Formats: sequence, structure tokens, C-alpha cells
Amino acid sequence: MKTSMLRSIVAASIAVALAGTAGAQPPPMTAKGCCCAVVDKAYKCAEKTQADCLAEQPGAPMYPRMEDWKKAYEAGVKASEAQEGLGGPAKPMRGGWISGPCEK
Repeated sequence: MKTSMLRSIVAASIAVALAGTAGAQPPPMTAKGCCCAVVDKAYKCAEKTQADCLAEQPGAPMYPRMEDWKKAYEAGVKASEAQEGLGGPAKPMRGGWISGPCEK
């Protein structure tokens, strides 16, 4: 039962991450936005271009809104905690680039 719960959480995390990037043309790499980096289970965001964010975090996913990134982040934290609860190593968390402004 724990394995199926973990799979459900991971599947939900992937769905949220994909929903954040579907359907829109990506902005140019020079566009300013918000770059969020994850350290352990905390994050820090700063205004950067998409190119600068990807230079620091290769493969970081892109999200259209901060709310979309936060949903993916929270789902990732839950998946990581569930994996730890099953005796496995925590799933590494990834940051992301948001095409909108950072929260103040």
C-alpha cells in the first residue's frame, strides 16, 4: 500500500510539473523572470533571465506563474517525504524559472 501511495504522489508531482509548461510558447532566453533554487526542503528565488537561471540550474523547468511552481514544489516535498518514510533516500528537489515576477 505504501508503494502505491508513493507512485500516486510521484505521478501527481509529474502532472503538476508538466501542466506548468504546457500550451505556451517559451519566452526568449533574455526575458527576465524569477529563478527559484531548492536547497534541502527550502527554496530561494531571485530575479534573473531564463538563460542565467539555466546556467545555474541546467534542465530547470519553466512555469508561467509562481503559483504553478509552488504547486510543483509542494508536491515534490510530499513525494520526497513519502520516499524517506519508505526507507529510501529523499528524492532530490529541483528549482525552476517562472516567467513572471518573484513574490515580494
